[in-house]
Amino acid sequence: MSAQLQRGGLILKNAVGKTIMLIRLPVHSADSLGKLLHPSQATLYKLMRCPSGPDLKLVRASSDEAIVLRVEKVHVSLQSFGKAIGVMGTDCVYWLKSPDGQTVLGHVRPKFAMKRNTLIVKFMSKQKDIQLRAAMLGTALLLLINEVYPQLKIILADTQQQQNID
Repeated sequence: MSAQLQRGGLILKNAVGKTIMLIRLPVHSADSLGKLLHPSQATLYKLMRCPSGPDLKLVRASSDEAIVLRVEKVHVSLQSFGKAIGVMGTDCVYWLKSPDGQTVLGHVRPKFAMKRNTLIVKFMSKQKDIQLRAAMLGTALLLLINEVYPQLKIILADTQQQQNID
């Protein structure tokens, strides 16, 4: 898969170049980190901040109450071994959990590579739902834009404003 920058977001394509998902920054919502769209431009999910605490939730676009997964930020003190051996390039890991918050479905973490940072998205082996995995991947890319590379968010927001002016 590959992701290409476009005005206001990213286009995610498969190996043969077919668009499989669009990732956009929010236009008017302060509590949203962005949205995941179908290639036909229909909004499927929104990544929202939880009102109580630093956690996030991925909700269906049709209802802010229909939680698809929860995103919990775990600070490196709980992941100190990974930080100590140099495989993690950040102070946190994002756990992707079931809507009830009880089951870990996967996690997202940056990792140092030889010449650049890499984002690792790990799916738990029991998690086989393709649509949920796609939602988890889109969530990881929104976290990349908003948390790992915030300068990318500024650039994409500027291009989005230019598009609205045009």
